[in-house]
Amino acid sequence: MLIKYIRTPKKLKARPFYKMDGPRANLYEVGGDPIGVIVAIGKDQIGWSLCNPLDSYDRKLGLAIAENRAIDYGINKERVIKECPMSIRQDIIEMYERAEKYFK
Repeated sequence: MLIKYIRTPKKLKARPFYKMDGPRANLYEVGGDPIGVIVAIGKDQIGWSLCNPLDSYDRKLGLAIAENRAIDYGINKERVIKECPMSIRQDIIEMYERAEKYFK
């Protein structure tokens, strides 16, 4: 089984502090938290799961939903691409290419 976790984009934030010669800031990264998963259980069997922005992500539940979708969709590639959200459509297409190489 191939698994790809979808994460929020990382952003730089500034933490200001003050010194004698003026204000300064330390930069740090925020984001990169998992929000979804794409799984491939066969060459043409791919499923996805995406978390609601108001909820916290649960890895086990996300994997279970994605696996069930992969089984339900079967080998219907057009249906998977049509029903997935636009935000992960390119990731799904990349997973199809990756699964084709992996499951020979």
